[in-house]
Amino acid sequence: MKHIIFLAITAGVFALVSCGGGGGGAGGQSPAPIVTNLRYTPESTTASSADIAVSGSLKFTSSVDLVSLKISDSDGNTSISPISGISGLRSGTISVPSASVKGAPARNYTFNISLVDSNGSESNKLVGQIVISRAPLLANAGFDKAIYANSVTLLAGETTNENGTPTNYLWTLTNSSTGANGSLTNSTSKTASFTPTSTGVFSVGFQISDGTDFSTVDKARITVLPNGKFSLFSSTANLISTQGAANSVLNWFAGVTRYTYGNILTYVEINNSCECVVGWDNANGTLNAIMLPATWITNGQTYISLTSTFDDVVRIQGTPIKYSYSGWQGHQLVYDNIGQTYVEVSGATGLVTGWSNDNKSLKLTP
Repeated sequence: MKHIIFLAITAGVFALVSCGGGGGGAGGQSPAPIVTNLRYTPESTTASSADIAVSGSLKFTSSVDLVSLKISDSDGNTSISPISGISGLRSGTISVPSASVKGAPARNYTFNISLVDSNGSESNKLVGQIVISRAPLLANAGFDKAIYANSVTLLAGETTNENGTPTNYLWTLTNSSTGANGSLTNSTSKTASFTPTSTGVFSVGFQISDGTDFSTVDKARITVLPNGKFSLFSSTANLISTQGAANSVLNWFAGVTRYTYGNILTYVEINNSCECVVGWDNANGTLNAIMLPATWITNGQTYISLTSTFDDVVRIQGTPIKYSYSGWQGHQLVYDNIGQTYVEVSGATGLVTGWSNDNKSLKLTP
């Protein structure tokens, strides 16, 4: 499909404001039409896999009837479209309907536009330019994961490259807990594999490039658990293999399923999008839940303060009895059965924002 900025002008699809009328004079060759005041939108945009919708207008003056509009562009396209419905008008403004321009690759798209009259005379050419700048490259490493040692897990990256250029992929192992070991395979493919050989916490990074630009590195956290345990981002299958069948399975609220164990106060919550654990309440102590801290995300303190990180809290206090997350509250790690001893951590900064030490078990700033 060719992409010409203005595809056609016909009666009823453009507006004319008449500034003069009457036929041309007799005798001699009439002067060529004159076009001025080319206006169009957009004048600039970013590259896109979708076509760009463009519209515009121009003013004309002509001694005789106009018969066609001619456009050529920097993509090598030429269009000659008939004009009808303006017989006898000698000046006015033509509003050209929206048409399509190929949205990629990034470039300075230029076009020339002119009018041809009934004598075959062509007007002066007006030049337009749309600056199509490069769109940013985006990489998404996917959901965090919780797996077991010596198991192979797939890392499926998601990418956005609107520039119409080839995409190159790179997975890297950016961090790991002290003593934790693992390896990446197919690290230059969109889908890589990660095989840990010991428990601990890992960070994998995913980045794309197209030979000109690079995306930022997006990271996913992989927690490698002891056998028989589950944690945040464990799969539903791993939860069931660890805990057994639930007493009940409830559609708790939009996007979340609650698995109860023993009674309704002891449960695990599953996010339906990733089919993974996102929260729990171990009220009766039967859940095999565990949290492992990332040793590189720490301030090294032995007590909790407002400068502590999520991983500091886990390192200092251990696995919470109850864990939940909400957009307005952030992370809440509860360390008693009545919900009065807890630490709250910002989802944006990863730092502690407050606590309640009702049972005096929290190790707080001296």
